[in-house]
Amino acid sequence: ISGDENDVATGGMTIHEAVLNRDPEAVSALIDSGVNLNEIDDKYRRTPLMLACEYASGPLVKLLAEGGADINFKAGNGETAVFYLLTKAIINLGRGMSQNNKEVVKMLRTLLSNGMDVKAAVDNQGNTALNLLCQADYYLADLNPSFAGELIDAGADVNQANQSGQTPLMSFAQRGNEMKYGIAELLIDNGANVTYIDQSGNTALIYAAGNTDHMSGKRMVSLILEKDRSILEHVNNAGQTAMDAAIQQNNEAVVKQLLS
Repeated sequence: ISGDENDVATGGMTIHEAVLNRDPEAVSALIDSGVNLNEIDDKYRRTPLMLACEYASGPLVKLLAEGGADINFKAGNGETAVFYLLTKAIINLGRGMSQNNKEVVKMLRTLLSNGMDVKAAVDNQGNTALNLLCQADYYLADLNPSFAGELIDAGADVNQANQSGQTPLMSFAQRGNEMKYGIAELLIDNGANVTYIDQSGNTALIYAAGNTDHMSGKRMVSLILEKDRSILEHVNNAGQTAMDAAIQQNNEAVVKQLLS
């Protein structure tokens, strides 16, 4: 394209503006013109790919990923593109709409097939994509099982802890809905270690016993104890056991399980 034609195609926009305007033609022309795809814009503090993920534009994520954007590039706050996909896209799309969920899964696949490092931290708390997903039960809802499975298949480490020492299993045990999503079972089936202890001295068992969803708590406690009962009496830094957590939560079913 000659300079003039290129200006027409891009409408004089920067690549960040073209992404925010959801203009694939302009984005494509800018990629062809050789702009820096990993530039962090002063105003948005994001790369073009991060913006495309945040505002959940599948076609633009694909264009940028295949056009050479660095999938694992970290912004100043340590966050990568997949962080925005997992924390912002669903909210921007409207929660729990299955059509939108499919879009997000597609975008994740695009990132994975273009070199996303599933073992890398995606934020400044040391969370991997899998750990983030396991914390995000309340807004990623129906995406969880398919997402978690895809990340594990792509080589995510089910035991990789964040800076607080929490593994994906601990993160999910804390407030995940196991009855609906079965993530704890998926993690344990794929080798999650149930005896790990985080910096607060908590185990996945203590978190599960304190889960506000009593049925899910019960299910996870049973999965964990089936795997290893050695942590039953473990006391956290606050002097509490799983039994204390279950009693605090008034979860009689879990109290019975822990006694049996």
